[in-house]
Amino acid sequence: MLAGLILHGLAQAQDATYYQAPAFKPPAVAKIEVDKSSQKSDVGGDENCSSFVMTPMLVRQFFQHAKAVSEHRRMHELDWSACHAEGRVTFVDGQSGAWMITRYGVGALTLSSGRFKDKTIFLLCVKCEEWNR
Repeated sequence: MLAGLILHGLAQAQDATYYQAPAFKPPAVAKIEVDKSSQKSDVGGDENCSSFVMTPMLVRQFFQHAKAVSEHRRMHELDWSACHAEGRVTFVDGQSGAWMITRYGVGALTLSSGRFKDKTIFLLCVKCEEWNR
């Protein structure tokens, strides 16, 4: 009985992280590195990524306006694009990590330091959604 309650509690905790956005707001950016300014996922179908190119300035704007979203929202409610860019970021507070941003302003940030170390945070920049539609 106790083991069942513990497992039920763990499942609820996992569900909470899936459905709730973490309390994360990107700090000000100190340094942006763009490793791949534009690429297409293997499962991209016929989407043309030639007009999608992320510059350091666009990445900086993304982090200025992005808000954390839940994994559920990213998977089920936001537009998906095969076109994405990748790189690394360092924030003024010393946190750093790897980022991926899609054509429609949806991104992922995996931090290598700080409170969210080794966690992937999903981000949405509503102001950025229309960059490359």
